[in-house]
Amino acid sequence: MSSDAFIKALQATGYLGPEGQLAPGLVTNDAPEATRLRVVLKDTRVGLKADAVFSAQNMPTSIFKDAGDSAPSEEQVGQWHEAAWNIGVAPLLWIITPTEVRLYNCYASPWRGADPGVAAPPLDRFDLAADDRLRALDAMCGRLATETGAFWSSLIGNKIDRQYRVDRELLTEINALEGRLTELPPAQSAAQLDGADEIAAARDFAQRLIGRCIFTWYLLDRGIAQPFLPSSLPDDLVGMMATPTSAFDLFAWLRDTFNGDLFPMDDPGAEHMRLGPAHLALMRDFIEGRSLVPENHGQGRLFRFRFDAIPVDLVSSIYQQFARSSAEKKARVQGLHYTPVELVHLTLDPVFEDLPATARVIDPTCGSGAFLVEAFRRLIWKRCGDEQASRAVVREILYHQLFGIDVNPSALGIAAFSLYLAALEFDEEPITEIAELRFDRLIGTT
Repeated sequence: MSSDAFIKALQATGYLGPEGQLAPGLVTNDAPEATRLRVVLKDTRVGLKADAVFSAQNMPTSIFKDAGDSAPSEEQVGQWHEAAWNIGVAPLLWIITPTEVRLYNCYASPWRGADPGVAAPPLDRFDLAADDRLRALDAMCGRLATETGAFWSSLIGNKIDRQYRVDRELLTEINALEGRLTELPPAQSAAQLDGADEIAAARDFAQRLIGRCIFTWYLLDRGIAQPFLPSSLPDDLVGMMATPTSAFDLFAWLRDTFNGDLFPMDDPGAEHMRLGPAHLALMRDFIEGRSLVPENHGQGRLFRFRFDAIPVDLVSSIYQQFARSSAEKKARVQGLHYTPVELVHLTLDPVFEDLPATARVIDPTCGSGAFLVEAFRRLIWKRCGDEQASRAVVREILYHQLFGIDVNPSALGIAAFSLYLAALEFDEEPITEIAELRFDRLIGTT
C-alpha cells in the first residue's frame, strides 16, 4: 500500500483513517492475519497478490489491488480479475490506478467475445480527481455502506449476483457434465444393464471420470504432477483426454501414484467398454471452458477455471453434488444439501475460538467433508501459526485428528477426496519424490 492514489481512495471511502490507520476489518498483505488469506494476498502462483482485503461480520467483501504509479495493461487487469473470480472469496475487486478506481465483479465470469488480451469491462470507474465521484464511490461501496449492507442495494451491488460465483458456476457445469456423460451409451457393445441399474452404473462411471479429471487439473495447475508424469503422457489435460488410450494411461498413473480412496477403478474392463470419444469430447469442452449447460449453448468463458486459485474448501463443497445425485430420491431423507462456505465459517468460528491444537474433530454427518476440510485448515493454523506447515504435521492431523461418518458411501468417497486435496494444498514442503504423493486410506480408518 504505497501509492498516493491507493491511500487517497481508501481514505475517501473510510477504509483508512486520516493518519493512515486501518479500519477494523481491513487486513493488509503484511499483517500477521494475512496468512488466512494467503491465496489472495501472498500467493505468487495465483498472481493476484492483492494489497488488502476488507471483511464485514468476518466475511470478505472487497479485495484492493494497488496498480502502482503507472496504469496497468489490459492483460494485467484481466489476469487480476480472473484470479479474483477463481478465488471467489469476495464480491468486489478494487483496482486503483494513478487516476481512477475501477470496480470489478468477482462473482461473474464474462463470456468470450472480446479480443484476446482485452479485459472485461469494470462495473464502474471513479475519477480520483473528482470529489463528486469519490463521494459516490463512498456512498455505494465505502466502509459504512459495506458494514450496513447498503452496498447490496446500490447501483454497484445490484449488478452482482451470487449465483454466478465460481463455486456455483463450477457446480452448475459439473452437474451438466455429469448428466451429459450419464446419458451416453457405452462406447463398445456389451451386455446392457437394465433400467435403473444402467443409469446408476453410468453415473458412477461419470463421477469417477470427472473426479480424476479435476484431481489431475488440480495437480497440473499447482505444478505438482509435471515432474513425475510418464513420458508417454501429454503435459496438458486436454491432450490427456484426447483419446481413450491416453486417458487410461493417465488413470493408471493416478492409481499407481496415489494410494488411498481416490476414485478407484473397481472394474477396469467395464471402464474400457464404456469410455469412448463422445465421453472425452465432453470432458475437453469442460476443460476448455465451453459451457455444457443447455441454455448457454456451448458459449466459452473468458475466464477458465483455475485450480491453483480455487480454494480447496470450494472444491469440497461443490462435490456435494455427486453425493446428492447418487442418492437421488434418498437425498431429501438423508438431508443432503450444498453447504455454502460462508455457513462453514459461521459454524466453526465459535467452535475453534478456544480449541487446543491437539483437539480431535468429528463430523457425524460429514457429507462431502466441507466442515472437515475447514477444521483441517484451522488445526494447522493452531499448530503452526505463521510458520510453514511441514508434511509430517499435515499428515499427522489428517490421520489422527479428523473423523467423519455418513450413511452415504458416495459422500464418504468425496470427503476422502476433499481431505487429500486439502493435504496437498496445506503441505508447504516441496515434493521431490513421487512417494511423497501417496496417502494412507481414510475410508474405514478415520
